[in-house]
Amino acid sequence: MDFGQILESWEKKNRKYPDKDRENIPPGTAAALNTGMLRKMKPQAVVDLHGYTSREAEDMLWNFLEESRRKGLVKVQIIHGKGLHSSEGGVLIKVVDKVLRNCPFAGMTGTPDNRNGGSGSRWVILK
Repeated sequence: MDFGQILESWEKKNRKYPDKDRENIPPGTAAALNTGMLRKMKPQAVVDLHGYTSREAEDMLWNFLEESRRKGLVKVQIIHGKGLHSSEGGVLIKVVDKVLRNCPFAGMTGTPDNRNGGSGSRWVILK
């Protein structure tokens, strides 16, 4: 048995939530989930920053993250766009990067696949 098979077997035995894509994971359970589950689960809330100024987007994002944490959400998604229509490039991407760098309860982040927003969005695991 190779390592991958051993790990898969262990995860099946120790899985607290049988459906890896389950959306209704109880609040505050991020620590109980394995990394693979967190990456695969769908975001529990989404914020779209399109059309906002940098300052408005920053305020909106902080409020969204704080409210999501208060609600006990585990995974959220931020839609920032790709910056294709801006002469300065991806302005909102920079805002999102700055907020996530400074947010003490923002954990692992990643880019969803293309059908779920691709490089125009980011998912975040809340601590």
